[in-house]
This record gives sequence, C-alpha cells and structure tokens, in this order.
Amino acid sequence: MTTINVLPLATYSEGTHNIAEQSIPDDSGMFIGAKIARCTTESPDVWDSHDVAIILETEASFDDGETWMNGGGIGGFGGIHSTREGLEMPYSVYRTGIPDGTNRKVRGKLVITGGSSKTSVDLFYGVS
Repeated sequence: MTTINVLPLATYSEGTHNIAEQSIPDDSGMFIGAKIARCTTESPDVWDSHDVAIILETEASFDDGETWMNGGGIGGFGGIHSTREGLEMPYSVYRTGIPDGTNRKVRGKLVITGGSSKTSVDLFYGVS
C-alpha cells in the first residue's frame, strides 16, 4: 500500500479545503482510500470537539482527469471514538475498489463545519 499525505497535521479553519489531484501509478493498485486523523488519549488536541463535523469527499478519474466520478468518502463528529473492542480509533478510514489500469487519478475536498479543527488527511492506494 502506498500512502500520500495530502493535508499535513495542522489546524484548519471551518470551510472547504481542496485536495489536489494525485496520479495513481499505472497498474499499481485496485483500491483507493483515505484516513482522517482523530482525537485519542495520546493526541487529545486532534479533531477533539464533538461540535465539529468533518466530511472527506473524493473523486476518481480513469481517463487522466478528463472526467471525474464519486470516489467515496467518510465523515463524522470529533472526539474520541472507539472500536467494538474498546480500542481508540486514531483515524477515520474508508476504502473502495477501483479498476486496475492506466491514467488514474484521485482528488478531493475536506469540509469542516462547527469550528476549526486540527487534523490531517492521507490518501492511499494498493492491491486488494
């Protein structure tokens, strides 16, 4: 799996933050995904407010950016979230399949409402 940090860990204002298009190397993977840094006991100042909602929306292109389609996304409210097993989740993560091939790209936007928030966003791709 290859990971690209597209928004470094920083405090982002309320509003829309565009994620520039990224090329996915030819024949390098059959899934794309993203992860958003979350609040944990070890990182209590990251996306810590339950009043702040963050939505990450991605788009994918399979023709070198000529056309774009919904690539999936994820969203939620801040604060510490845990798995069913009680483990803290340091990231909100989503992943979706894409066709293998050439001339593939991904781009997106991070939408923050309810105030500013410290977070980061990584895109990733690879073979299922």
